[in-house]
Amino acid sequence: MDEGDGSSYVEPYKLEELDGRKVLFVEHKPYEYRLTGKTDWVVMEKVDSKRYTPQEIARKDRIDLPFVSDEAVIGKWIAHGFCVTKEQFTTEQEPLDDLYWKSIEFLPGGSCISDYADWHIEGDELQTWTKGYLLRKWNSCACAYELKTVDGIDYLIIEWKSGDYRWGGFDTNYYVFTRD
Repeated sequence: MDEGDGSSYVEPYKLEELDGRKVLFVEHKPYEYRLTGKTDWVVMEKVDSKRYTPQEIARKDRIDLPFVSDEAVIGKWIAHGFCVTKEQFTTEQEPLDDLYWKSIEFLPGGSCISDYADWHIEGDELQTWTKGYLLRKWNSCACAYELKTVDGIDYLIIEWKSGDYRWGGFDTNYYVFTRD
């Protein structure tokens, strides 16, 4: 079911019994489904009947890393593209207009500001940064970043740890930014 922003879909599933085990098959529609129409199959085995909270099952990264400055990343960055893997990054990609993550600004001292299509994140209680990582405290994710300069243009490639990563066990995807 699409709720207007393309981030929510009906995902067909089948529950089967295989060799005495209950197995759930889900046709998952990840973020790139919006762009490619490609689905993934998620296969899960029932291990118990306990009701878990999202916080109990979510992946959590170490986000208490000490601050180390990185002068090269300081400044405002505008979303340019999205890649499923870092290897897909290319400078040939035209900027995409409909990206969910719009911008990020790295401030001296470890503060940062992020703008999403429907959310503005500001304040060290929500997120900070240290050399090589954006530390998203609100969801316990340490998103690694790297800088590349190609033909005089700076690119910031940063991990996108969505719900697919946190709750689904999928690999991270990547946003690509250019300097504002």
